[in-house]
Amino acid sequence: MFFIINIIPPQVIFRNRQRKRLKNKKFTLLTGNCIGGYLYHQLGLGFTSPTINMMILNQDFKKLILNLDHYMKLTPTPCFDSRYPGVPSALLGDITLHFTHYSSSIAGIEAWEKRKHRIDFDNIYVMISDIDLSKNDIEDLCRVRCKKIVVMTSKDYGFDNCLYIPAYRGREHVGELLGKTLSGKWKFEKYFDFVGWVNSEDPKAQNFYIGK
Repeated sequence: MFFIINIIPPQVIFRNRQRKRLKNKKFTLLTGNCIGGYLYHQLGLGFTSPTINMMILNQDFKKLILNLDHYMKLTPTPCFDSRYPGVPSALLGDITLHFTHYSSSIAGIEAWEKRKHRIDFDNIYVMISDIDLSKNDIEDLCRVRCKKIVVMTSKDYGFDNCLYIPAYRGREHVGELLGKTLSGKWKFEKYFDFVGWVNSEDPKAQNFYIGK
């Protein structure tokens, strides 16, 4: 007699657990990289953010979130960015959008325009790392009008919006947070309880640090 044993991958167990924990299900998450798209997928949510499946460099992303109302009134136009010649790109005023997961600039712009109308301006969360950001930049980010913002940092600045990650102590900025771990989680999930952060009214990002 043969028995078939179904082994559930740990990443599936983790995903299902996260979906059950989530209480705040209609948030808008703004990110400058693929973390946003991953989290919406993992949590089984519709895309209520225009910054999905794309890259916005941190200085541009800072400008975007500090003046979101202004930039959401603009329409992106296709452009060529010599820094990333193989990536479809577009200009949004003085900001460059890189559509890393789209076949063309037009496809990326169409997705951007569709999703920007889904933003819940009363329930916006922002995630960013400290790459190319100074201490003054991070202080400026405290002024972002949103429900919560988290800046993942390699230095302990002591700001409520900063999540200091000791694993990157001594470096200029945090390292790659999008790579997969052996358990199937993304690296940032080793350090940050995103679901707990979104569910909670607690403004101090460090209280959601889960690393060792």
